[in-house]
Amino acid sequence: PTAMPTIVSDISSIQLLTPETGSTVETNTPLFTWTPVDSASSYRLQIAVDPSFRPIDIVFDETLGDIQSYVIDDELYDGVYYWHVKGISSANESAWSALGSFIVDTESSFNW
Repeated sequence: PTAMPTIVSDISSIQLLTPETGSTVETNTPLFTWTPVDSASSYRLQIAVDPSFRPIDIVFDETLGDIQSYVIDDELYDGVYYWHVKGISSANESAWSALGSFIVDTESSFNW
């Protein structure tokens, strides 16, 4: 059987860059960016409608390649979202980054 990766502290903490915590974005496909970690070969991005990240609240959960930016394909509805990222190497995973939050508000950008 394949061993589960262990959470290690030698993969340094990931810092979330955009969307900035507490910010409002006027697009429902925002750009997510974060700082790289030295030993990570891929990153896992989760986006949820509740900070508890219960399975029912998660709207995006994918392991991405060795990238530090991503635009999701599925549009987010207007509202509040929470996100975090973890680094993954061949043998280990980092802990989740600090929690970020942002608001999607596509309606306020319309000029009537």
